[in-house]
Amino acid sequence: MIYTSGFGEAGNETLDEILRNTIQEIDTRVIGPNGLGILNPYSKVAIYPDWENYCGPISYVAQSGGTMVRLYLSLGPLGIGFHNVVSIGN
Repeated sequence: MIYTSGFGEAGNETLDEILRNTIQEIDTRVIGPNGLGILNPYSKVAIYPDWENYCGPISYVAQSGGTMVRLYLSLGPLGIGFHNVVSIGN
């Protein structure tokens, strides 16, 4: 996860170019910007390390990190778990 605060939206085009070049050099994929990233309870990949792992069959893609968090933290305790949850941002 690359937190891109202060990049192009803040007027810093140089950081945008460095990030773009680095991503191309290491041949990887990026989700975002302005998203919370990936959550996979089976792999214990979470946005915050102290979150419960609500495992289940649902995968969910959200533009909004807030919506992603609300759904995960609301349904999980009810026994409705997730396989993958992604906040893609802008």
